[in-house]
Order: sequence, then structure tokens, then C-alpha cells
Amino acid sequence: MPEKAKGFLITAEWLKEHLKDPDLRIIDVRPTLEQIESGYPWGHIPGAVHLDTRELFTTVDGIPGKLVPQATGEAILGRLGLSRDDRVAVYDDSGGPLAAQIAWLLDYWGQREVYLLDGGWQAWLEAGGEVSTDEPRISPKEYHARPDESKIATIDWIEAHLGHPGVILVDTRTPQEYERGHLPGAIHLNWEDNVAAGDVPRFLDATTLRHRFAEAGITPDKEVVVYCESGARSAHTYWALRLAGFEKTRNYEGSWAEWSRRHGVAESQPVTTQTEDTPVGPCGLPLTSTAAETTAEPVAAPQGRLTRDQILAQARAQVPELDVYEVKRRLDAGEPLTLVDIRERDEWVQGHIPGARFVPRGFLELRIEEIQPDRDAPIVVYCAGGVRSLLGARDLKAMGYTNVYSMAGGFTQWKNSGLPFVVPRVLNEEQRTRYSRHILIPEIGEEGQLRLLESKALLIGAGGLGSPAALYLAAAGVGTIGIVDFDEVDLSNLQRQILHGHSDIGRPKVESAIDTLKEINPDVQVIPHRVRLDSSNALDILQEYDIVLNGSDNFPTRYLVNDACVLLGKPLVDASIFIFEGQVTLYDTTQGGPCYRCLYPDPPPPGEVPSCAEAGVLGVLPGIIGSLQAIEAIKYILQIGEPLVGRLLMFDALDMTFRTLRIRRDEECPVCGEHPTVTELIDYEQFCGLPSRQPAAAGNGR
Repeated sequence: MPEKAKGFLITAEWLKEHLKDPDLRIIDVRPTLEQIESGYPWGHIPGAVHLDTRELFTTVDGIPGKLVPQATGEAILGRLGLSRDDRVAVYDDSGGPLAAQIAWLLDYWGQREVYLLDGGWQAWLEAGGEVSTDEPRISPKEYHARPDESKIATIDWIEAHLGHPGVILVDTRTPQEYERGHLPGAIHLNWEDNVAAGDVPRFLDATTLRHRFAEAGITPDKEVVVYCESGARSAHTYWALRLAGFEKTRNYEGSWAEWSRRHGVAESQPVTTQTEDTPVGPCGLPLTSTAAETTAEPVAAPQGRLTRDQILAQARAQVPELDVYEVKRRLDAGEPLTLVDIRERDEWVQGHIPGARFVPRGFLELRIEEIQPDRDAPIVVYCAGGVRSLLGARDLKAMGYTNVYSMAGGFTQWKNSGLPFVVPRVLNEEQRTRYSRHILIPEIGEEGQLRLLESKALLIGAGGLGSPAALYLAAAGVGTIGIVDFDEVDLSNLQRQILHGHSDIGRPKVESAIDTLKEINPDVQVIPHRVRLDSSNALDILQEYDIVLNGSDNFPTRYLVNDACVLLGKPLVDASIFIFEGQVTLYDTTQGGPCYRCLYPDPPPPGEVPSCAEAGVLGVLPGIIGSLQAIEAIKYILQIGEPLVGRLLMFDALDMTFRTLRIRRDEECPVCGEHPTVTELIDYEQFCGLPSRQPAAAGNGR
């Protein structure tokens, strides 16, 4: 039987199993019914009652997110057929701040048990849950709240505890909001970082959350107070802290809007004064513009609930629309439009306008500042048919964006008009989980991870340097990894060559490597090249890969690989180690950088430089240098950061120091110079003064 994930957090499978429990009540706090009629998908979990969050959290004197009087709230919950002795499950569209805020209120008012549906409505649909359109049968009850004051922070409580060593203030808003002003001493912890990447947003696991909170300086022995603009995003973080085992947690009712008003904090974006009747979104943002922002005559709102047509008429009075041809014309003219696709992920993956940024409607207000912080920049919002985009653009105007358009007809009209669109390659659900920590990094994201999966890297040697490099490239999701090595695993290798184990002794290294890398990441294709790398086969092998990592320990192979990479125009991550020292660089002559021969024009006399077998090597040293090789390869594939082209990074394990030396391209270099004399591969054993071919030119590694 499916069980709850932990305490308050339940899965869709658990809810399906317990749906008919007599004491379980379900609350749907997705957008209001009039908004659902304006384009949100109809349907709900069987038996769920709908609650408009604005009934319990209202705007008082321009401050959003204030709790209604307790008697009013009790009447509302009782009208929905709830009593404090019920078990209550709350859900919104994606397990976000709306549900978290109502769940927090129930927890504060002493509800017997409160559950949050992890992933919300999206998780329910994904799990194949039943969808109902029937009106639930409600039997009104008496609701008697018993507030637990240890779960709420008021402005007076915060003022009394400001600077107290046992209290930590946590701002859960966006970085931009935090920078414009925050409570004294508050640390920043964006609420969205508590959510795991995936098609359906879900809480991170408890262990990951604990580590994240610990890194931010939050410890269980302190009392934690979370706040945002109106109490919704902070409520989401409240539950994340509870999931991680932080019991002494309070949510600030009134939040930043109240604090900034009382203390006269000046922000770059002033707080908009609202009346109590102004609709408020999930994060305290007004759902309609003020009169000063309205460019057309506002449509008078009727008393009571609005119809779909009245809401859309209001939105059209505030938001200008562009047809698909005008958007195409402006894009072709090079206008700096920020194109925002606010459809759901399953719509996005079926095709989107080239260059569009994907932000699901439920996250638009929360993420728009990351995409376009300039509030005067031109923004075009589109959805499938032009309804959701009107409402989304309206909310952006309420946030102070002055140049926002909705694309009439949406993507459906764009596609039917024969205008160009792209169908993105996307990660599957397992991949989104596996690479979730990469996806969270702005410089990588899903697009970068796909680039890694499509890339091909070749390792010369599966020894000391090749082992850590191969492990991390495979873990990172480099899609194809080739390994050149003719050697077999020897007992003396195991002190540093971590690709292999004791049971692999006597096996070809390429076979041992395949088994290890496949165990780490089955996404990766490992191609073995159990050959002696020489002038007859090097070009054929190297030309199939995007980047080469050299971990060989003999000079003929080093010169061979360098020359082959120059002739093929391939980047080469080169490294070497000696006892306690190591060095790494990236040779890329296509970018004007030097090659190995620019640094070492001639090989040393045979026997002058001892090998690892002769001089020894600290076992952990190749782990450090090989990992640096993997980093350089990943940076090159993703085209991020500053590569080590023209720089030689040197490491001394005894001093624990890194040094960087500048190296320049030699214009007289016989391979990459202005007038190269080496235009094909040569006999490298003879070039290095060796009497005969080495028994395993690409073997051993270091």
C-alpha cells in the first residue's frame, strides 16, 4: 500500500489509495473559478471542495497576505464542511505556494492532520488519478480554530526578536526582490530552490534540503522565521523546513509588504496601494493594474463574480495584442523582443517559436525578473490560443512592466500560419532526475545537458589520469566516451587507477572500464579501442570525437596525439603527473592557442625522464589532475567559463598550491606554426630516439 512520503507530504498514489477515507477532506486551491473559466483546465480530484485563497488571505491597508479575522475564517472553513478534527489534504496546480499557504494556515489553526499533495494537480494527472467535474456534496460544520502561536510571526514579534542570536530570518523572495530591500540580518533562500527539476515540480528530498539549509547557515537549534511579499512563497519554504526536520519554524504573516511600510523602506519598485477588493495573486501581486497604469478605459467590474468575458475584456483594456505576423516581422527586423512561452511543458515539447523562453504560467510572476529584469524592455507573452497570455501579460503590467504584449491566437495561430517553429529535444523523466543538479545551474540547464549527451570524448589511456576523467565524464552525461588502451589491469595499477578493481586483474582495461562506466551511467555509450595507437590508425580514431583527453605516459604517444589533433582541428586536454606534481592545459590551435610542440619542441633523450614505474607517484594525485581534465572537457563542450588555452595549470601536492604559467603559440612550430613542415603523421618512436615501437603505445597511462 502506498504511504506518505513524510509526515505532511503525500504522493498522488497515496491519495488515490485513501481517497474514500471517511475523515479525509480535500481542498482545491487552484485559481479562482472565474480564472478556470478563462482558460484553466476544468476538473478536480473527486470530492475536493474549491477554496479561493483570497477568502482567507486578504489585503488590509494595501498590505497583501493578511489573515482574515479568526471568526471569519472559521465560518468559511465550516461552510466547506471542514472541522478541526478532519484530516485535510490541500493541492494546487503544482504543489506550489498557494497550497502551502492554506496548509500553513490550517497547521497554525490546529488542524488534526494537514497534508500537501506533492506535485499538486499535475502529479495527480501524471499518476492517472480520476478527474471529476461533479459538484461535491457539502455538509456545513462548525470549525473551531485553536491557534498555535509558535507557528506564526507577527511584525511585533519580529521587532521584539530582531538580532536575537537564537532567531534566523529567511527571505524567500527572488534575488532581485531581496536586493531591493530586506529585513535586517535576513539571509536569502529562494523558495524555488526547494523544488526538484522535473516535468512535475516536487519538493526536494529531506536529505538534500537539510544540506541546502545547513549551507545557508540554518541550524535546527535556532528558531527560523520565513517571509516573502505576502506569505505564500514563505509558506512553501516553511513546509520545506518542516520536511527537513526543522520544527521551530514560523511564517511571517504580513511579510515584507507590512515591514517595508511600517519602517519606511524605499524600494526601486514602490508598493502599490490596493483596496480590500483588489484580487491578489499567489505571491501578493495585484491581479489588475492601478488606474494610473491603465492605457484604455477600464471595464466596470460587476458586483460579485466576474464572467469569463468580463475578465478578458478587462485584460484586453490593459494589454495590447500583436498578431503572429507582426511578431514575426519584429523578430525578423532584429527588435530585442523577449519572447515568453507560458504554456505547460507537455505543450512546449510539441513545438515552440525559435528563441522563446519557457516559463509555465504558474511561475511567470516568480521567474520573469530572472529572464528580463528591465521593466521597460519589450516582452511578448504567448500561450496556445491567446487567453492565458492575456492574463499573464496583465499580471506583468501589475508588476510594473511597461512594454508587455500578448500574442493574439497564440502558438496555434503561429503554427497554422506556416511560420517556423522548433520541436525541442528534451530529457526524459529519469534523465531530469539524474541530471537535476546540472539543470539547476543557469550556465548548463536542460539545453546544456542535452549538449553533453550529444557530445563525444576520447580518452587516451584508461590509467591513472584516464580513470577519474572517465568517471566524471560518464557521471556528467557525456554521451559517447571512447577509450584507447591496449594494456591489461595489473595489481600495481590499483593504487591509483580507480576504474578497475581487484577482480579485474588480468582483464583488458577497456573491458573493465566499460563495466564501471555503464554501472555509473547507462546513458553513456562506451567505445573500446584496444589497439596500439600509432600513425596508421590515430587519425581514423580521433576524427570521430569532439574532444580528446590525453593521459598517456610515454613521449611517442604524446607527440602522436598532439600532431593528430592539430591536423584534425580537435581540442586536446593534455595532462601529466610526476611523483607529487601535476599539470594540465587545453591545446586548441583552432582558437589561436599553442600546441604541445610549442611548449616542448623536442622530446627529451630516452631514459632522462623516469616513468611512474621508475619514480613512483602519489596515488591520489592523478585523481586531482584527471578531474581537472574532465572539468576542462565539460567546459569546452558547454562553451562556458575560461578554458586553459594558452595557460598551463601546475599543481604541487606537497605545498598544496596551484600556479598558472602563460604559454604562447610558436610561429615557427613545425605543426601549428605559420609554415608547418609536419603535415602528416610520422614515426614517433624514431622521433623520440627509441630503437623500436613501445609494446603498448597507448597503454598504462599514469
